[in-house]
Amino acid sequence: MAKRKTHRVGVVIPAGGRGAARWSRLTRFLDDPRIPLDNNRTEASFIGLAQGRRSYVGARSGRGTMVAARFYTIVESAHVVGVDAHAYLRYAASAAIRGKEALLPHEWALER
Repeated sequence: MAKRKTHRVGVVIPAGGRGAARWSRLTRFLDDPRIPLDNNRTEASFIGLAQGRRSYVGARSGRGTMVAARFYTIVESAHVVGVDAHAYLRYAASAAIRGKEALLPHEWALER
C-alpha cells in the first residue's frame, strides 16, 4: 500500500494551501464546457458495486481490492462516455505494453 504523507505535530498547513496549488485543475471546467461541474452520473453508476461489496471479500488483500476498484472505475467511466469498455481495455493494455501512457476513456472517445 502507498504510504500516506503526514506532517509533524505542530506544523500548520496554510489555509487553502492545497486548493491554491491545484486551482487550475479545480477550475478547468470553466474553460472547457465538455467537463461536467460534478461527477454524479459516474458515482450513480457505482451503486451496484457498492451494494455488492460483500461479494468482493474474495479479493484476499488490500491491493486486490484496489485493483478491482480501479478496474471498475475504468469500465464504468468508459460506459458513461459511450465507449465500448472491452475495446478501451484492449487499447489501454496495448499502450501499457508499449510503455506509453493510455488516454482516459473520454479522451480516447474524442480521438476515435
